[in-house]
Amino acid sequence: METKTALGPQMTMEITDKERETAKSVKKEFKVITRELDDAIKIVLDLKNSIVEQRPSKDDLKNKYRGRLVRYKRKIKDAFNHFLQHTKSTLEGTITISDPEMIRLREILVAEIGELSDGVEALMDLMSEADREGFTKTLEQISGQLEKRQKSILDIVNSQLFKHIENDILGRMKISSLRHNIQRRTRIIKQLVAEK
Repeated sequence: METKTALGPQMTMEITDKERETAKSVKKEFKVITRELDDAIKIVLDLKNSIVEQRPSKDDLKNKYRGRLVRYKRKIKDAFNHFLQHTKSTLEGTITISDPEMIRLREILVAEIGELSDGVEALMDLMSEADREGFTKTLEQISGQLEKRQKSILDIVNSQLFKHIENDILGRMKISSLRHNIQRRTRIIKQLVAEK
């Protein structure tokens, strides 16, 4: 009795040198972009911590904290605008990569960053209304949501985008990922030898 092992269909796609160079550039830029996102979120958390720690009254927020809120609002706006502009130009660069997985990852990142932008806009609106009832609690909620969105974006970039660029576009594989395949193939070879 002869045993045959069938492998499923394998789809391959030719990656051009230009696409490889673009992928390298995208990876490099996203390393910078993730640091910019960290910096922007840090400003939000600094604001939250300074307000939550002191729990100012509505009048204090309107009067004593007014200057601080204006400065934080400007810093947050500048940091996120810089992050968004850099991200937009980098994502536009990925359009030249025709790989379907890269297209999917770009769409996921656009959606995640859209959600982040909505949260930042909500924060800007809140900071314009310092005398709003429940200001501190709302600030805590929005900053928590922004932090969750940041973690989600970082996870997509680090575990999906970078992995895809390294393995599928640049064709680099870590030896540790090959080891499993080598052992599995060794077992298959032993089984084939044993059957004869």
